[in-house]
Amino acid sequence: MSAWKRTVVGLCLLLGCSAHADTFYVSTTGADANAGTSPGQAWRHLAYAAQQVAPGDTVYIERGDYGNETLAITIDGTPSAPISFIGYQFVPGDRPGPAFQYGEALDPAVMPLLDGGDRSSGTGITLYSRSYVIVKNIQIRNYEAGVDGWHGRHLTLENIIVSDTGDINASYSGNGITLGGADDNTLRGCIVVNAAAEGYTVVGDRNHLESCRVYADDNSTIPSSTDYYIIVEGNDNTFDNCYAERVGDLEHVGHGIGIKGNGQNNTFSNCTGKNLAGAFYVRHRGARNNTFLNCTAIEGTGLLVRDGASDNTFINCHTINAENAVTFLDTDEDGGAQFAGRNNIFVGCTFENTTNTGINFSYYSLESSADNNSFVNCVFAGGPYLFRTERTNANNTLINCIVSGFGNLSIGSYALDYSTSSSIFWNCGFPLPPGAGVMAADPMFVDPNAGDFRLLSGSPGIDAGDNSAVPPGVGVDPDGRTRFIDDPCTVDSGLGSAPIVDIGAYEFLLGGTCPGD
Repeated sequence: MSAWKRTVVGLCLLLGCSAHADTFYVSTTGADANAGTSPGQAWRHLAYAAQQVAPGDTVYIERGDYGNETLAITIDGTPSAPISFIGYQFVPGDRPGPAFQYGEALDPAVMPLLDGGDRSSGTGITLYSRSYVIVKNIQIRNYEAGVDGWHGRHLTLENIIVSDTGDINASYSGNGITLGGADDNTLRGCIVVNAAAEGYTVVGDRNHLESCRVYADDNSTIPSSTDYYIIVEGNDNTFDNCYAERVGDLEHVGHGIGIKGNGQNNTFSNCTGKNLAGAFYVRHRGARNNTFLNCTAIEGTGLLVRDGASDNTFINCHTINAENAVTFLDTDEDGGAQFAGRNNIFVGCTFENTTNTGINFSYYSLESSADNNSFVNCVFAGGPYLFRTERTNANNTLINCIVSGFGNLSIGSYALDYSTSSSIFWNCGFPLPPGAGVMAADPMFVDPNAGDFRLLSGSPGIDAGDNSAVPPGVGVDPDGRTRFIDDPCTVDSGLGSAPIVDIGAYEFLLGGTCPGD
């Protein structure tokens, strides 16, 4: 950057003015001796471009293989004048395509590619303590880390693809995209494949991840498979439409999407985890008051509560073919008096075709209690055991729930301490449990074999629930319908003032008029 521009930048940062915005270009066919002000006069190296920019500037990076270059940005943008580094395919500002899909190789003919050539060292893009920087449309592979946004503020990363990071012979190495001690940042449409330690690491507050994906399929060494797919510590972060998948029987069981450590008021919406040891997890006593909304766990362990995580809410979530739909466990990672997890609420969730246990009070690995957790308006559809009791459990409840197709109530060496009310049990291999409003009846699902657990007209679950059990603020079912719809064809048999909530995950909506009307 020239001396006069540095002076202008310094004054603007001091006074809060908007700097003049310039546009520059980088290409594998360029030269740093060029002016950099047009595609035909493009610079060659990203490092050189990073030294020339000022707030408000945009650098367009042409597709191509940039080898083991790194992009280290050393100056901040401003709220009105961010600094932008944007990859393109044919024309500056275009959207490179076709979009990357898991299983494909990174292609420098589509977007600029940084290839470190050595997974044990280096970082593709460094944004240490930077603010108001935008980076889009760049591929990164073969570094120790893909993107490091330590102490970043107001960063935007979009369509960043990171592959094969970390020393696969080291005990713990390899990060995809890291925001450490970082606040108010946005990641959109990013993809991480085979980060040997952590896919996305978010430590900070008010960060937002949208449509980000992470995959692992590397089983070449014991440490090569991803440990944490999306790991979060901090408050008020939001995650929407994110996806995590462990592909195959990898050495590491894989921790999916969730909170580890101190984290409150984080929200995960419409996310999916597949084949993971806790597709969605809350872990440690500082993990409180977080919400998982409309999330889907496929295979593996579905929802995991451990190490004293409490007061978290899982709303309208769905597990499919999970070994254990919900698991509670505890370790000695938190000192002092121990408990596995308490006062967590699962409402409107569907646990479909569980291959082992619906609610697993796991033995692992420390003696403590899982207590006072509530399952409200949930559907447990098929499995060998409704409960596994390998730890102390107390005062857990099932209310407004449907349990169908479970062979056994429980298995395990500890006593089962739970209660149920306003619930339906059907086609189960154990006696009907005691409880007010508990009935043995066909719930009349629309098509359970196809995974449709809505209620047919005439179902005994319609208008038969307990209104007081529905947590405040949980106003809709998985279809987005209000939790309280009166069916004029059904006599209310539940508790509370009309309209009465239905039993099960879905609220029945009459499609027509009552017979005889």
